[in-house]
Amino acid sequence: EARTNPAVIYTNRGDYENAIAWYQRPLETLRSEEREYLPAATQAEWREQETDIVFNMAQIYQRMDRRADAIRLYREYLAVNPNDATVKTQLALALAAEGQEAEAATMFGEVLNMEGLADDDYYQIGIGLFNAGRFDDAVTAFERAAAANPLFRDALFNLGQALLAQANAAPEAEQVAIYER
Repeated sequence: EARTNPAVIYTNRGDYENAIAWYQRPLETLRSEEREYLPAATQAEWREQETDIVFNMAQIYQRMDRRADAIRLYREYLAVNPNDATVKTQLALALAAEGQEAEAATMFGEVLNMEGLADDDYYQIGIGLFNAGRFDDAVTAFERAAAANPLFRDALFNLGQALLAQANAAPEAEQVAIYER
């Protein structure tokens, strides 16, 4: 924890290079051979701390536009926590930014089918799907965001934008029904 605190401070200051350097230090300890000799409860705690650091580093890499590093760490995190909707969404956003739209869209689709997401989760998924040109799924995501929070202005606005894009991409016979919606 003492080695993690400077990383947090550097992150808050926007000094991402130093933050990464400081996160590397506890990560080396948490991944050392010493871990196997610890009690099971401590090993579990170390695994949790390790995944938290991996997630934090991925977020920093994303901010630094070092998406390949972020993608690698998001995947590492998801290997341990495969049902984390937030991290799956972050991975999908990073993949989309790297031009890997097909894989990003697949990941957004997986997250969209998860139960119990928050309004912002659906909103982020909608943005990713919209940017990937998957307007039907984007409409669904924005509808779910608006259903979860009827006062979510951005979700409602983007729902309208997604419907407009969906109508423009639809055959002429289907456009009127979408426009009416």
